[in-house]
Amino acid sequence: MSSAAIPPSDFRHVLQELVVSVPGAWGAIFVDFEGEAVDLYATSDAYEVKLAGAHAGLLWGRIVAAGNEAKLGKSRGVAVLAQGQRFYVHALDAEYFVLLATAAKGPVGLARARLALAVTALRKLL
Repeated sequence: MSSAAIPPSDFRHVLQELVVSVPGAWGAIFVDFEGEAVDLYATSDAYEVKLAGAHAGLLWGRIVAAGNEAKLGKSRGVAVLAQGQRFYVHALDAEYFVLLATAAKGPVGLARARLALAVTALRKLL
C-alpha cells in the first residue's frame, strides 16, 4: 500500500516536506515508543518505510537505554549506514521519534538539518 492511498494528515504533510527536501530520500516515518507508526510518507513502498521504522525502533530503544545506564544524558539522534542506505533517527521526546531513510550517497548535512526542522514542526503538532 503506498502512502498516497492513506488520507493525508498534518503529520504526513511534515514528513512529505522532509522527504521531498532531501535529495535521495525515499521515506520518513513518525513512530511511537512501542514501535507503532503514527504516520509516514514514502516515495514508493510504504511497507519498506514501516519496516525500517520498526527496526530503527529496536535500535533506538537500545541506544536510549545504554545512554541512560551510562548516565550520558538524553539521546537525541543517530545515523546508521546499512546496505547502501542511510537512516537518520531523531527523538521528538521520550515517547516518539522520526526516521528519515535516504540513499547512502545523499547529502548528510542537509538531511540532518531538514530532519531537525521536521522534528520542530512535529513537536508543535503534538
